[in-house]
Amino acid sequence: MTAGGPELIFALNGRYHVSTPEDQTMMKKLSAASVFRSGRTAQGWNRESADVSVSEDGPFSVRFSLKSKGGGITDVKVTIGSEDFASLLQGMIAAERGRAMLEISGALATQIAKQQDQDGATVRQARQSVVSAAEKAFVEAPPDHNHAERLLRDMVRKLVRKLNEPESGAPDTE
Repeated sequence: MTAGGPELIFALNGRYHVSTPEDQTMMKKLSAASVFRSGRTAQGWNRESADVSVSEDGPFSVRFSLKSKGGGITDVKVTIGSEDFASLLQGMIAAERGRAMLEISGALATQIAKQQDQDGATVRQARQSVVSAAEKAFVEAPPDHNHAERLLRDMVRKLVRKLNEPESGAPDTE
């Protein structure tokens, strides 16, 4: 138990379903997760909720709500840094090895299939940042001494446009 209040435990041994937006973060509801609460005077763990969601974008987080002492609802968000991903995977594998290996390998296969698109988006984003830096240099240069910055900006724009064209030579539609 923590010094600051009751301990919380949540189960992550289920599959996901139904995506809904929550606080500008896409959340996916877990279908086999539960939240339990225990406290200093409680006689064991009591099930509080089965409404548990995980983030689909941004930092990885787990969210759920609990009844509060005053009669309201307390929303809880647990963020998990990438340094702890291996520990989570190890815990899932230890809990139910066969199912965890099946689900993890399926998720990895799906993500590997999407990797080329992800790499392309990253490259386009990096190229755009170079264009933005050249534009900023041009805008911030004194108006009577911005010839080099204008030339650089125009050359960078042209180069990035050319690099973003697909192999066939047709303009990129993205």
